[in-house]
Amino acid sequence: MSNYNKLVKIIDREVISVGELRQIANDELVNSVTMAKSDTRYPSYTKYDVKLENGELYFVYVKK
Repeated sequence: MSNYNKLVKIIDREVISVGELRQIANDELVNSVTMAKSDTRYPSYTKYDVKLENGELYFVYVKK
């Protein structure tokens, strides 16, 4: 499995752990990870925007 596939497999779950967020932030395929404004989808979670080097944008949620 390629690094990209492993990364997207984690991101696609949407709700991830702090450790997984650190792993994503340190990945060479990730351009930036920024905190985003929370929404009603998961109100007790912190939302993050994950932008990849290829321009794709994902959202992940981490328990506060």
